[in-house]
Parts: sequence; structure tokens; C-alpha cells
Amino acid sequence: MVEELLKERKATITGKIFDHIQQQIREGIWKVGEKIPSEPTLVKELGVSRSAIREVLQQYAALGIIESQQGKGTFLRSADLDRLMSYSPRVEHLEALPTLEEVLNYRLITEVSSVQMLMKQRKPILNEAILKLEQINLKMHQALNNTDAFISLDNQFHTLIADFCGNSVFAVNLKNLIDRMRSQQRKLNSMLGFKDALVFHDRLIEAMKQGNLQEALKAMQDHLIYGLNKLKEYEKASKRKINTKTGTSALQV
Repeated sequence: MVEELLKERKATITGKIFDHIQQQIREGIWKVGEKIPSEPTLVKELGVSRSAIREVLQQYAALGIIESQQGKGTFLRSADLDRLMSYSPRVEHLEALPTLEEVLNYRLITEVSSVQMLMKQRKPILNEAILKLEQINLKMHQALNNTDAFISLDNQFHTLIADFCGNSVFAVNLKNLIDRMRSQQRKLNSMLGFKDALVFHDRLIEAMKQGNLQEALKAMQDHLIYGLNKLKEYEKASKRKINTKTGTSALQV
């Protein structure tokens, strides 16, 4: 899926940035463990906006290829570019059930792009999408105490964006992914928090109504990055519980 996304973006600004970063890594110009050029430097080198640079860097970071360290800069964490191609273009053909982290990384790339493409649709299409998103979101607010209904509506919210963005590949793959992940959907939504999800949905809808592309992209990015962070917190807490139980058992023995 990501491979197709990169091909589609060849002639776009983000495609130009994607290609540049891949080239720097593939040719060994950027080395693992070393600091990569700053955002202002990349803006100057490529002649693009800082927001476009940040969007692509966030996606590389989500895949674990680069890592930002507060106060120090951004570093190349891995030169394994196969990670970009590790997502099957046909999700339904995946042999093993993907992990939640893989799902969120995948969705971070494709759903942000879906929002971008939707915002560039003709006004009547965009307005229809916004109206339907508002209707679904209202029902979600009313279904906070009904887990099954909330999850179903949440899936409808995200797939509607893909349906209206103009790329049928995105829509089909997201629906297939949701179908495959139904067994873990409850766990994912409980970790993210129902009310927290609605905060991001509200932000996204408001930005779309105002025609604010950058804020709409940021709302979806923040939504999914928040999910990744919550997942990491959950996994750390689970490991601590396991370690605590193991330690207690050892003492008793």
C-alpha cells in the first residue's frame, strides 16, 4: 500500500520529499545513529514548506526509520527501507494478523493522505462528506455508553473519509483492514478512550468546515499518533505487571 502511495505522490511535494529522504538513506549520505538535517535546512534544500517537511518526517518516524530527540534533533534510527514496503497493497492477503502498532503506523500514512485528498475534492463532494461526518460524530457522542455502537460508528467515520477522498484503493484497504482486526477493535478503542477520540474528530470536522487543510491534517495525525503513544504506554504497563508478578513468585519460592 505504501509503495503505491509513494508512486502516486511522485509528482507531488510530499512525493519529492519522500524520494529525497529515501535517496539520502539508500546512498549512505544519512547514516544510522547520526543526526539528519534540520527542518529549516531541508526546507532550503528542497524549496518546500516546513509543514510538508514535518508531515513526511512524522510518517518516517511512525515507521521507526527516524527518531526525534527533544533538544537534540532528529536522528536516523534505521536504514531498512523495506519497512516502507512492508505493508501489503492488498490487506486481505496478509497471512498473519498484523499487530496494533503496525495497523496504526499504516493508518497514520494512509488516513492523513485521505484527509489531504478529500480536502482537495470539489466543494459539493467535500460538503457532503462533512455533513455525513458530522452526523456520524453526533451519533458517536450519543453512544458513549454503548461500546459496540461506538466502535461501529468510529469505523464508519474513518472509512467515510477514505470513500470520499477519491482513491478507491485507500477505501478498500481500510475496510479490509477493519474487517481483519475486529477481534482487536474493542481493545484498541478502549486504550484510546472514547471521549478522547471524539476530541480529535471534532477538531478534524471543524478544520474541514473552515477549509483549513493544515489543521485538518494535523488533527488526523495527532489522532493516530496519540493512539500509538497510548499503545506504547499500555504495553509498558503490561510488561511491568508481568515483571512484578514474576518477581513476587520468585520471592515466594
